[in-house]
Amino acid sequence: MDPNYLSSVIKQFEYYKMLAEKTIEQVDEPDLFWQYNSESNSIAIIIQHLSGNMLSRWTDFLISDGEKEGRNRDQEFDLSIQDKKQLMASWNAGWDCLFTTLNKLRDDDLSKIIYIRNQGHTVTEAINRQLAHYPYHIGQIVFLGKMLRNEQWKSLSIPKGNSRQYNAQKFAIEKGHIHFTEEYLQQLNKGNYQIAHTTMQQEKWFERHFQFGNTQQIFPSILERLSGTSIRLVDKLIGVSEKTLTWSENSSWSIKENIGHLIDLEPLWLGRIEDILSGQTELRYTDLANTPTHTANHNATSIQELLGSFKKCRLDTIQILQTLQPENLLQSALHPRLKIPMNLQDHVLFVADHDDHHLATISQLLYKTQ
Repeated sequence: MDPNYLSSVIKQFEYYKMLAEKTIEQVDEPDLFWQYNSESNSIAIIIQHLSGNMLSRWTDFLISDGEKEGRNRDQEFDLSIQDKKQLMASWNAGWDCLFTTLNKLRDDDLSKIIYIRNQGHTVTEAINRQLAHYPYHIGQIVFLGKMLRNEQWKSLSIPKGNSRQYNAQKFAIEKGHIHFTEEYLQQLNKGNYQIAHTTMQQEKWFERHFQFGNTQQIFPSILERLSGTSIRLVDKLIGVSEKTLTWSENSSWSIKENIGHLIDLEPLWLGRIEDILSGQTELRYTDLANTPTHTANHNATSIQELLGSFKKCRLDTIQILQTLQPENLLQSALHPRLKIPMNLQDHVLFVADHDDHHLATISQLLYKTQ
C-alpha cells in the first residue's frame, strides 16, 4: 500500500468538495432548488443526499455498519431544507464527519474489514467506494451550475481554449512529485489562482536598505527560495490571458517585463558569484537604468518562452551554488552601488529578496487586472 494513500484521498475529497462549493458560490440561492423536471435532482437535493450518506458512512466508521439504522435514504431525495443557510450547515456537517474520520485513520487500519449493508469491505475499498460516489454527484452539481450560469459560468479548472498554454507552462518546470490537487486547493480563487494581495505599498528596489555580513547557517533555506521562484511563477500565471500578461500601469513594467527582467539579471548574479570566488575586491557593475529590460520588448515573447528561459538560466545558477563549500560563503567583495562588503551568502539572499520583490509586483498586477 502506498504510504501516502490516506493523505492522497483526503486531498482528493477536499478537491471535489471545493469544486462543489465554487459552483454553489456562482449560483443564486433560488437556483439551488431548481429542478429540470420532477424526476431530476436539484443542487439542494444532491447536497441533502451527500450529507445523509456521509453522516451514515463515516460515523463510527470502524465499528458499525455504514448504513445506519436511523438513516432514511428516500427522504434525502424529498427536499426538506428550504434555505441556503440550512443547506450549507447540512453540507458542512457531512464533510466534517468524513474528514474527522479520515484524519484519525492509520495505515494499519486500511486492511481492516468494515460493513455496508452487511457487505464486507476493507477500509481501502470503503474509501474508494465513496471516492467514486461523491465525485459522481459533485459532477452533477457542477453540470447544473454550468446550465444555470450559461455564459456567465467561470471555469473551475483549465479555462476553455487555454489547454495548450496550460500544458506549455506545466512542461516549462522540472519534473516533480506533487499531488494533482495542490494547485487548485492552494490557489484556485477568482477563477484559476489566488492572488496574494495587500494594500500596503512596496518599497522601490533601489530605495531598500540592506545589512550585510550574515554568518548564520541559512544557505540551504536561501537555495530553496531561489529554486522555487520558477515554480511560483508558473503557478501564478496558469491560465492568465495575454491581455493581463502585457498590461501595465503608469509606464511601469508588465508581468512579462518583470519576468524578462529576472532573466536579464541572471547573468549578473552568476558573474558576481564568479567575482567573489575569484577574489575580486569589488563586484561588477550593472546598468542601473535597466536598459536591457526596457529595450528587449519582452511583451512580444510568449509566456511559455519567458518561463522556460528563466527556468533554464536559474537552473544554471543553482547548479553552481550547489558546488559551494561552507568557507566560500564568507568570501566577500564590495557592492558597487551600496558601497558595502557583501559575502557570498549575502549575495544569494539579495537575489532571493529581488525575486520576491518581483513576484510580489506580479501579484499586485494580477490583482489589479481582476
